[in-house]
Amino acid sequence: MRQNCANSWCKQPFEVTNDDLAFYEKVSPVFNGKKELIPPPKMCPECRMQRRLAFRNERYLHRRICDLAGARIISVFPEDAPFAVYASEAWHSDRWDATDSCMEWNAEKPFLPQFGTLRARTPRIALITVKTENCPYANQVWHSKNVYMSFDMGFCEDTAYSYASYHSQDLVDCAFTRDAELSYELTDSVKCTGCVALQDCSGCHDTFFSFDCNQCDNIAFCWNLRNKSNCIFNEQVTPEDFQRALSDIRSGSLRKSNSNLLYCDWMGTCNDCFGCVGLKHKQHCILNKQYTKEEYEALVPKIIAEMRADGEWGEFFPVTMSPFAYNETVAQEYFPLTKEEVLNRGWKWRDEVDETPKVAKIIPAEQLPDSIDDIPDDILNWAIECEATKRPYKIIRQELEFYRKMRLPVPHLHPDERHKRRMAMRNPRKLWKRPCMKCGREMETTYAPERKEIVYCESCYLAEVYG
Repeated sequence: MRQNCANSWCKQPFEVTNDDLAFYEKVSPVFNGKKELIPPPKMCPECRMQRRLAFRNERYLHRRICDLAGARIISVFPEDAPFAVYASEAWHSDRWDATDSCMEWNAEKPFLPQFGTLRARTPRIALITVKTENCPYANQVWHSKNVYMSFDMGFCEDTAYSYASYHSQDLVDCAFTRDAELSYELTDSVKCTGCVALQDCSGCHDTFFSFDCNQCDNIAFCWNLRNKSNCIFNEQVTPEDFQRALSDIRSGSLRKSNSNLLYCDWMGTCNDCFGCVGLKHKQHCILNKQYTKEEYEALVPKIIAEMRADGEWGEFFPVTMSPFAYNETVAQEYFPLTKEEVLNRGWKWRDEVDETPKVAKIIPAEQLPDSIDDIPDDILNWAIECEATKRPYKIIRQELEFYRKMRLPVPHLHPDERHKRRMAMRNPRKLWKRPCMKCGREMETTYAPERKEIVYCESCYLAEVYG
């Protein structure tokens, strides 16, 4: 089945395959023995992903008041959010119950606007953290300790300015990294120790500024190496030569999963609920109202029938229902838009305003000494002006100790700018058809045809690297 994207700004053709239809049929819910078939999508895959990501704010934090306890807190929701926001401890407490905001379903009105009303009257949790210690400036972090300004992190310790990394410790400025230790600027890398500026590497030790290297140690400025030691620019050198080059480099010259939840938001250990928000340990609820199992299974098909008639059934929430501004969400990272483009689509935008830092002085980044040996402890009392954006940022003690341990210079860019540039290194979530540059066979790849990199099909790549 081939059709055009329903979004007026897109209209690009896309295909719904028989496998897609079989999947939708497989995951369609069953009530009273009848399967409520999910219809095929109306939007292209890119627009559907963009719509989902527009509901994910992971990195943008705000100072505000907990609406239950009255304490000052850090939250992904700003002070002007249209609903109450509770600190994590307050949200998980028994001092409130989300069923207090329950509603009766009105068959005369579309369902999603009713769900939107429920969302506006139900409190949200300020940050998502599970079993953390000393992680006040982190979101979507679990089983971690001493994590600062990092997001989507699990089982990590002593980590700062990192994203989507797990089972790691002593990291700064890393993204999509696992099982790593004492490393800086790693992206999409696994099991690396004592490394700096790697992408798509695994099992490396004391490796620097390299790409797609596996099981290597003491290498720098290399790519596509396997099981190598003491290499610079892919050429073998003596251990003494490598150490001299390295000296130059360093000098500076969960819980139980929810099930059978349909059109729900911010739920905790619930199952068999429809159109609910913020419930904990509940079952058979609709718009946060409790029903018996029999009532639930009788009413949900009626709601689905009305949603199908209104064109709502099977569709994700529209971006207009996101509680976040578009430029605060992951969607902006993968599908960047200008403020004008966002507002023209009727979506929200939030202008960025930095707090004035309370510091002894602000120093332009270009005036920082190149060598970490020349950075005084007093830098902890300064703010640094980013070379690219002119936004001020501070260095925390944990971070300074890391740079000194790793023999690294203090970064000259704001943490948000560093994250933006790391994300730009990753290929887009899109496939292009192009020929293998060795055998000529057509393949699908995340490298666009106009890019300059040498791109091989899998067979030619493996023969080149391991042959």
